[in-house]
This record gives sequence, C-alpha cells and structure tokens, in this order.
Amino acid sequence: MPGLLLPTASNVRPSYKSGFARSAAESSSPGLWRKMVGCWSPLLGNSGTQILPDLSGHGKHATLTNFEGTDWQQSRYGSALDFDGLAEYGTITDGSDFAFSEIDFTITALVKFDVVNAYQNIITKYDSNNDFWRLMLWNDGRVAVSINTTDAFSTSSLSADTWYHIAYVADQSANGQIFINGVADGAADPIASQTLNLATTTTTIGATPSGGGQLLNGQLGYVMLHQRLLLERELRQLYRDPLAPFRQRRFTPTYPTAAAAAATTSVGWTRSLTPSPVRPSYKSGFARSAAESSSPGLWKGLVGIWSPFLGSSGTVLRELSGRHDDGTFTGLTGSDWTASKHGPTFLLNGGGDAVVTTSPGVLGQAASTVVVWFSTISTDTADNCLVGYGTNDTGTQYVLTVENGVIWNRFGVNTVSGGSGFNDGAWHYVACVKPRNGKTSDCRLYVDGTELSTTPTGSTTLNMGSTEPVSLGSPAVVSGYRFNGYLGTAAIYDCELSLREINQYRDPLAPFRQRRFTPTISGAAEAAGWQPYWGLHATRFAGILT
Repeated sequence: MPGLLLPTASNVRPSYKSGFARSAAESSSPGLWRKMVGCWSPLLGNSGTQILPDLSGHGKHATLTNFEGTDWQQSRYGSALDFDGLAEYGTITDGSDFAFSEIDFTITALVKFDVVNAYQNIITKYDSNNDFWRLMLWNDGRVAVSINTTDAFSTSSLSADTWYHIAYVADQSANGQIFINGVADGAADPIASQTLNLATTTTTIGATPSGGGQLLNGQLGYVMLHQRLLLERELRQLYRDPLAPFRQRRFTPTYPTAAAAAATTSVGWTRSLTPSPVRPSYKSGFARSAAESSSPGLWKGLVGIWSPFLGSSGTVLRELSGRHDDGTFTGLTGSDWTASKHGPTFLLNGGGDAVVTTSPGVLGQAASTVVVWFSTISTDTADNCLVGYGTNDTGTQYVLTVENGVIWNRFGVNTVSGGSGFNDGAWHYVACVKPRNGKTSDCRLYVDGTELSTTPTGSTTLNMGSTEPVSLGSPAVVSGYRFNGYLGTAAIYDCELSLREINQYRDPLAPFRQRRFTPTISGAAEAAGWQPYWGLHATRFAGILT
C-alpha cells in the first residue's frame, strides 16, 4: 500500500540541481499551476546565456540576446539574471498564446531595479497595430500597466536595489489592479472597453519588441503568466515565497495510532542509493532530479537528456533535465515507435528523419561530454549522425557519427575517430569527452565503457558555435550524415564525466532509477514489534494490526 502524498512542502530548496516540482501533481502548492501558461524563473539556477526555459510545461522558452555568463548572479531568493539596461533582453515566440483576447489574466514578477528614474519594461507584447499589453516601471519609479490605450499606475514609487513582487490582475469584464508585495496599490483600472487582438506577435522580457528600447536595468527573479485571475491569497503566497509553485510535495510514511502514540517512538525513513526494483518509465514513475536518483552524479552538469526508453511520447521527445528543451519529430511519425530490449525506441530512416530540440548544446570552449545509446541497421556503411549542433565552421560545429562502423567526433574540419565494427546491429553506447579549452588530441572516445584508441586531426582549440540547436539523428547544419537505425538515451553535459560515471551508462536508464526510501521506526514501538510500511497500518511480525 503506498504512503500518503501530503501537501507538505519539502524542506529542500527547489533548483535545477536539487530538483523541483514540474507540475501541479508534484507541487505542494498545486493551485498555483492552474491555468499557468508561462513561467520563466532564473531563481531555479543558471540555464546559460542562450535560453531561459519556460517552466510551465508549455515549451515557450525565451531566447536570450546579448547576455554573458557573469549576468547570472546570486540573490536572497536564489539565482537571478542581471539585465544591463543597454542591450540585454529575452524574446518568446508565442503567436496568439499570450494574446489574452477577452480572457482574464494575471502577470506576476519578482524584480530588483538598479535605477528607478527611467522607463523599464518587465514584460511586453505588441503588434504593428499598436495593440499591446505591458508591465513596466515608469520614469518616476511607479509601476505602470498598459492595456492598449489605457494606462494604470501604482500610488507607491519603488526604490532602487530593493526586491519587489509586482503583479497585475486583469478582469477584462471590469477592472485591472496593480499589486506590490501582495497588497493592492493604486486605483482599479477600468479595462472593459479595451479589446486585445494580438495574434501574430512575440512577447519580450526586459524591453520593447526586438530590444527596441526601455530596457530593464536590474535583476529578474521570475516572471509568470496565468490565464485567470489570481486570488489575493495566491499573490501574497508568491510574495512570501517566489519558489512556492516549485516546492515539491513531501511523501510521508504513516503509522497506526498505537505506534504513533508511544512516547519514545521515532518515526521517519532512511534514504539510500539502492535503486528501486521498479523499471523507470512514464507510467511507473522515474527520478527527475539528483535528489531522487540512485545515480545522482549523472545529474551533475546535465545540459539536456532525452530517452525514448521511458515510453512513447508521440511526435515529441521530452527533455528530462528540467530545461524542457523537448525534441520535435521531423519526418518521423507516431508509427515509427517500436519495442527494444531496453524499452520503447523509434526507427530513423537515414533520409529526412531527425529529432530537433531547442537545446543550444555546450557552447564556446567549455568542457563537454555527450553520451548516446544507438543501434544501426545491421552492417550499414553510411555516415550516421547521432548528435549534431552548432555553427558549420572550422572547429565550431559538433557532430558525433558512426561511419562504416567507426566512431567519429567532428568539430568542423577537426576530427577524432576510433574503433570499428559498431554497425553490427547491436545496441551500443558511445561517450565523447572534450576537456575545457581542448583540441581533438585531448578528446576521449568510449564505446560500451571501454576507451578507444583514437586518431585526431587538426590543432585548433575547439570553440562550439550556437547557430543551430541540438539535433538527434542529423547534423543541424550539414546535409547528409543521416542516421539509419534506432536511438535510445542521449545526454549532454557541460563537464567531463569520469570513467566510473560513463560506466554507469551501461544501464541506459541509470539517471532515472529512483532511490529506495525505507520507512523506519524505533523506540517503544520497535520494542513492541511494530514494523512500518507505506500505508495506513503497521505490521507486527504476523498479521496486520489496525
């Protein structure tokens, strides 16, 4: 019998590294997920300088422009993204998703302004007909909201270098209202006469469209969109705890009244790295963070991981590290899913089939490790691409291939290759390790946990570009090299995996195997023979006592 799932929040601070709730079902505050249509939260950790993930599950990731690694900073709430007020902003391609035409909506944001005497957009959506909505700071320090030609202002003026929780609740049949730190501020704004008609535009974080002006100068904790009116108690909850939607529910073992009443009884659970005997899958459950995994080291430095072995997901291959850089099938259909000894997989035809993600990969001269499980069509002699991304230029494009059974890692015209016979139709896993500031002579190739003797060419320091995102089964920007076979787990890291960690991938589901949690009981109840288990009762060696 399973334990109770209580709405008590875990005491672990949510982050990409420690784990976080990714849906209402996992959250200790499930109501905050209702009709959430977009959420971009730097608070959960550094996501790089290219993408700010949409954590709502709708995949509307923000593309970052002109940011640098130093723009990621620490704040009292967690990580924060610093906007310079000059050229840094984010763009979301959402079409009509955030048009809010005759639909109630709420905008919430956690912001700290470096200056308060300049116009600064927090989030905006415009079109060429001058239809728009926006949440911004006016040049006198007041919070301002515009719905087409109607403007509303807070009564209070904000101070520089101070964190504020700002919200706007738009009841399109009546009024809109600004809230600062969970309290209504300023007069209600009559917006019933305003009709939003925004069907084909993008949404911008930190600027007017395309970075045209009024850029944010300060730090962003999060910005969130709901397609409903948030209640005042929900706004106060977000003000008190901006990470509330992402705090995970706590699983609590339960005991009978008699055992719990024992004065010297201590109840709880122990957590070990022993994997659960249940095979991970979408149906049975799987580890979604290092905190849940029996192989937590395989979550360190994880940039993206995709695994069809967890179950068929239609024409989208889910990204499971928390960055939500899902892969979209190109050429493939739902009927291309098939069974394998490791779980579900899909067949790529060596022609136009590929899975194109929104992950930028590992850029610049940073260290990286790429791990891929694959099975070629038996004795295939073509140049089969497993993973590709980057700019088609000398040293700046990443392509991992199996060419007539030989493993090749191509960085533009620089290459490293090794091994043979890996086009035998059997399942193999390959790992390619590139050190920081490395050249091809510094790279290492492993197949099935064994390091290959390699032949490098080129002497250029490898510097990955960002023109095209990660593609599975096809290089992003080069014709040819199409993979003909089956793909399994694929993972990209921004660090060098050790040989021990690479060997853990002998189990292609290793990152997803859950830790085993064992309930414990001690004291008087233990002396009396009580044995805890997940459920509403306890056993006493023989039989069940209620």
